[in-house]
Amino acid sequence: MKLSFDLLCDEDKHVIDLFDLRNPFEHDGIAYPATFIINPEGKICYRSLDGTASRVDLSDELKFLERLQDDAEYKMDTTPKKSWIFPSLKDMWRMSLNLICKGNLADWKHFLLFPVEMFRKTVKKS
Repeated sequence: MKLSFDLLCDEDKHVIDLFDLRNPFEHDGIAYPATFIINPEGKICYRSLDGTASRVDLSDELKFLERLQDDAEYKMDTTPKKSWIFPSLKDMWRMSLNLICKGNLADWKHFLLFPVEMFRKTVKKS
C-alpha cells in the first residue's frame, strides 16, 4: 500500500489487554475498534475508542493527520465525532445467512448476549 507509516499487529493480544480493548464476545476476544495516533515524540495525540456499530469517520482522522504533519505538537482537542453504521437490508440478509449457515459458537454467543454486553457498557460508564 506504500504507506508512510507502520501498521502494527497484536497477535498475542498483549497491547489490546493493556489498553482494555478486548471484546470477549468476538471470536476469542478480538479488540474493539480503536485508533491511536502517536506523534514523533512517542506520545498519543489522538485516540478514538469505537464500538462495533459506531465509529469515527476516516476523513476526520485523515484531517487530524494532515494537521499533525503541519504542527508536530498538535493534540486532539475534542472527542471525535462518531457515526452509526447501519447495514442495508442486503447486508442484513447476508449476515443472517452467515450466522445460520456458517456461524460458530462465538458468533451465536455474541448474538445472544448482545443485550447483556450493551447493559454492561452502560453500567461501566456510570
